Amino acid sequence: MKMEALTREEIKEEESYSYRHLSSCSFPKDILWASFDHCTFEKVDFIGADLTRMDFSHCTFLHCDFSNATFTKNGFKNLTFQDCKMIGVNMVEVNGTKITFENCLLRYANFNDAKLKEVLFSNCHIEEGSFSGTTLKKTEFQDCSLQKADFYQTSLEGLDLSHCQIEGIKVLPKDLKGCAVSLEQALDFISLLGVIIK
Repeated sequence: MKMEALTREEIKEEESYSYRHLSSCSFPKDILWASFDHCTFEKVDFIGADLTRMDFSHCTFLHCDFSNATFTKNGFKNLTFQDCKMIGVNMVEVNGTKITFENCLLRYANFNDAKLKEVLFSNCHIEEGSFSGTTLKKTEFQDCSLQKADFYQTSLEGLDLSHCQIEGIKVLPKDLKGCAVSLEQALDFISLLGVIIK
């Protein structure tokens, strides 16, 4: 289905939009609830926006800025974030299924206590991001920078981090079971066990 252009002025509280394309503007911060299905957002400014009650489904976000935006406790599925700036984005307790983050800046992003299923992080910068108490089911990190990221009380079983940068990652030894890492990374993790290598 062909998408129709959507303007900032058209977005109203408690309205629904399908197959629309919004580009090169700031998202109206006074809108607290609206529904978007099969929509594309391109170069849209969501900086500091409260998106807690927004309903996004089957949407694509291209070159958008979500820095310090809040999605807390939101539930969404089938979303793609590509080349987006998401520094400090708050996704605490979100319930996300079939989400793709590609080439995104997610430094200081907060995914604490989130439930992520079939989520892909590809070539993302997630330095000092927080995934404490997060459920990661069928989730992948491909060529990501996870330096100093916090995975406290989060099981990494089934994850392959062998092609990621994980220096300074925070994780409990018990949660490393079943996680695939490179030999060099394994040497870093040995320090978590209190082993001294000479």
